[in-house]
Parts: sequence; C-alpha cells; structure tokens
Amino acid sequence: MFLPIEVANSTLHAAEPEGGPVKVLIVEDDAAIQKLLAMRVRGEGHAVVAVSDAETALRVVAEGGCPDVAVLDIGLPGMNGMRLLSVLREQVGKPDLPAIFLSGRVAQADVELGRSMGATYLTKPVIAHALLNAIRNAGAPVPPAGSRPNRSGHSPGRRTDGAAARGDRRPQGPEHAVS
Repeated sequence: MFLPIEVANSTLHAAEPEGGPVKVLIVEDDAAIQKLLAMRVRGEGHAVVAVSDAETALRVVAEGGCPDVAVLDIGLPGMNGMRLLSVLREQVGKPDLPAIFLSGRVAQADVELGRSMGATYLTKPVIAHALLNAIRNAGAPVPPAGSRPNRSGHSPGRRTDGAAARGDRRPQGPEHAVS
C-alpha cells in the first residue's frame, strides 16, 4: 500500500502502477498556504512532501527520490521557484519533470517565463480545483505562451489563472488573472 508521506519521513516511494497516487513535492514558504495545499492534495489521495525552501526540497529529493510533479512557489527565500525547477530537473536527470508554479505575480512576462519552462502557471490565491486539475494534467504538454485563442476566446490548453475551474469565461491573460 502506498501511504502519503511527511517531511520528517523524507521519502518518496514509487507510486502504485496504473493510476495510483501521484508523488507531489510542494515548496511553499508561507506555512498556512503550504498546509492548505498539502491538505487538499493529500485529500485527493496523492503522496505529498511539503517543504518551505529550495535547500530542503533539494535534500528531500536527493534522499527520497524524484516526485511525479513539483508545485513551486516562485517567490521563495534564497533560490526562487524557477531556478529551483532548473536545479531539480538537473539533479534528477529529468529535464521534463512536470511543474506547477504558484505566484502572486500576474504580469504577462512572468506568466510567459513560467510557461516557457514547460510549467503550468497558477496565480495566487490558488483555486484548489485548478491546482488539482493541473496535477492531474501534469504530464500533458503546456501550450506555448501567446497561443492563438480559440473561438470561445480562450487560449488552447490549460488556463494559467484557474478561472476555467470555476466557469469564468473571461479571456486569459494577466489583466484577467485571479489575484
């Protein structure tokens, strides 16, 4: 049986085959947000390691193995989330390690930078349903920034602001992002 894990355990066990739990690394420096994210993700049956900084995240992964997906705050103390993703991918030898960035930054340049790294970009406050959908879709390709909108006015693929999770039909973009 695969059991969710805590930071003290620092072990990421192999997920059960055929749609078993996803191993999720959450790196968020705000303790309250970290606790809420971990609770919601665990509530979906996923294994979670939640830490507050890049150094601890790198140690946990070195000791316990590669997560299936990394959920990274961009504004971390020390090493930011984007740099952490690059280091993690190099450390585990998995340049396509799926990632989800969380940030209060909604400028188009920030969103495009995150997406250029092949990550999903969600703005804070994060809607739980949007995060859970992003984890479910973690292996799917992220459409390039600036993709042409479809007939409904949405860019193809995943939304970066979580609005689709609550049925919001506004066009995607930082000026419409939920903050």
